[in-house]
Amino acid sequence: MEINTPILWEMLQDLDDRPFLMAVKDLCRHRTEIYPGTNMIALLRDGAREIVIREWREKQNERPKNALEECSPPPPEWGELKSKIGRG
Repeated sequence: MEINTPILWEMLQDLDDRPFLMAVKDLCRHRTEIYPGTNMIALLRDGAREIVIREWREKQNERPKNALEECSPPPPEWGELKSKIGRG
């Protein structure tokens, strides 16, 4: 099978590296047979697109953290300062 690298580059260069590499890994892990008529470019593009869509959906489903949950308790000096200004 002959690989035409200029065509591969032209058809795949717009993909981001991480989704492309993940699509290649996924293809290698889950595709047991590739036939002469298999459109590898389409398989890789579809795989990369599915990965981007999945990650976008996961990001949309994330609950924003409550700002209070992210705060650590105030230092002991905080109580002293509050009492000095009369808010404690």
